[in-house]
Amino acid sequence: MKKQIVKSKNTSKRAREARAAYSTTPVIDKQALREMLDAYKRINLAEAREGLRIANERTPTEAFEAFLDLWRFGQGFASHDPRQRQEKVESMLRYYDRIKQFEAWRRARAS
Repeated sequence: MKKQIVKSKNTSKRAREARAAYSTTPVIDKQALREMLDAYKRINLAEAREGLRIANERTPTEAFEAFLDLWRFGQGFASHDPRQRQEKVESMLRYYDRIKQFEAWRRARAS
């Protein structure tokens, strides 16, 4: 004879609380959600407009040349010798440190 499993309506308080805690969904502030989505839309529109503005300022040839310049710059770091790559990075860091020092000097002289 098989035993039938009968769900009892007289569950313990602890079981009811656990079930209630598990099944509840977080309360969402609808107004805050709308504001957040509107802000995302505004940001995406602004980024799209900026992309269109920049695209209209350059000809396709200029854009491709800028891409090639960036690619060549990156290829300069693509050495297979780690020591050589590290030297290049260090030289770039020294260069940017000198630029920062020059800018600080220029600002001090300007004021």
